[in-house]
Amino acid sequence: MRSAHTWLSHPIRRAIMIGLIVVFFIAAPAVVLYTAGYRYNWQLHRFDQAGVLSVDIEPLDAHVFIDAHRIPKELPIRLTTMIPGTYTLRMEAKNKKTWEKDIVIESKKTTYIKNITLFEDASPALFMPEKETITSFSSSVQGQELFLMTRIGTSTYEGTIVQTDTKKTAPIGRYVSDKLPHVLWSSQAPFIAVQTRQNGIARIEIIDAEHALVLGEHTFSATINHLPMQWSLQSGTPMLYVEDGVKIKKILERTVEQFAVIPSNTLWHVDTIGDLWLFDEFHHTLSPAEHPTDIVSVANGQTVLSIIDINTSRAIFETTQGIIVRDASDGTEQTLPASFFFFNPVRNEWIAWSLWELWTIYDNGGVALLNRVSEKTAQVLPLDEYGVLLLATDTSLTAFNPGYYVSQLLLSAEKIEHIALNQETRTIFFLGTIGGARGIFSLAF
Repeated sequence: MRSAHTWLSHPIRRAIMIGLIVVFFIAAPAVVLYTAGYRYNWQLHRFDQAGVLSVDIEPLDAHVFIDAHRIPKELPIRLTTMIPGTYTLRMEAKNKKTWEKDIVIESKKTTYIKNITLFEDASPALFMPEKETITSFSSSVQGQELFLMTRIGTSTYEGTIVQTDTKKTAPIGRYVSDKLPHVLWSSQAPFIAVQTRQNGIARIEIIDAEHALVLGEHTFSATINHLPMQWSLQSGTPMLYVEDGVKIKKILERTVEQFAVIPSNTLWHVDTIGDLWLFDEFHHTLSPAEHPTDIVSVANGQTVLSIIDINTSRAIFETTQGIIVRDASDGTEQTLPASFFFFNPVRNEWIAWSLWELWTIYDNGGVALLNRVSEKTAQVLPLDEYGVLLLATDTSLTAFNPGYYVSQLLLSAEKIEHIALNQETRTIFFLGTIGGARGIFSLAF
């Protein structure tokens, strides 16, 4: 019997079968590799196991772009099949400043983009016009209160508390002083110490800025321009230490007690547990007051100006050549070429800076160079709890994120003199000049 005629001849059927076998042996490993997370890297012409990109930022309606291609997903985003390599990540939202950075995706690793809030694309607004010459402008550590010192005469000044959320102002009082009054905020609570000097008498006023109340006023004989003062680091109580000759007095609202007697030519510091430390300026030695024989040599060859902070891991000193960080475990010292510093209580670290460099000093004594800048940095403040910093020059405000090494210009102005900010309301306040008018301006961020 003859078979029906067909175009699938024996050679063709054999070729099809061979082709299917070849496809199977190519496709099967590809499917296995794909299932295992491998992707073909067209740049390197090889299979690489995929990396992961996780993006979790605010606002949640922000758009995320990778190499100019928008990711059609809502935040938070997790992409699990990223080919290893370098990508340009861009994030933008309505009325927000665009955030952009080149990121690296590594095989079998997750790259996290988090703890970022896009900044407002805002313009400054006049917060308070200048009626009298503002000579001092500062804020509490959280920024809810501002303290303004205005000059109303040759040696007469007026202090005013301003609530930044309500714009409510409260005159505190007038000060007569031969020198510009010295204002010191507590890092633990919204308390202010205002020190004035007239005819050899120093007056120190303790102020509760939150309630705009004067808690007490005390007088001391003054042989120097400003008596050394330090707020207690133990709690939120308004406890202030003041050097009065060879005595250290402790002021608690309206009462004054003797805290310690110190030798002449001695710098001092009271740590977070209330222990007193003494630095002998002549011998360059540091010791706890309760154990004066536990002496260590510090900052030989440098002139120490003040003790910035001491804990069990390290000691920080201000010198004429910079800031010294001394490791308590081995006694090694590192000198930072910095002239300015502040404590960030939210992250429990010190920030130090010069006109051109920015450093962080960790609680354990570690030190890291955060940034080098091309414009002279006049002031630095923490913008949020994640470590983003506000860098102020005489004419600009820039946000710097040390974790991602991203800088974003927030404002250019004719002149910026002093800055403050309220982290809760995400508002910057600055004394400066815009459009030829000097005053206090606000800028949402």
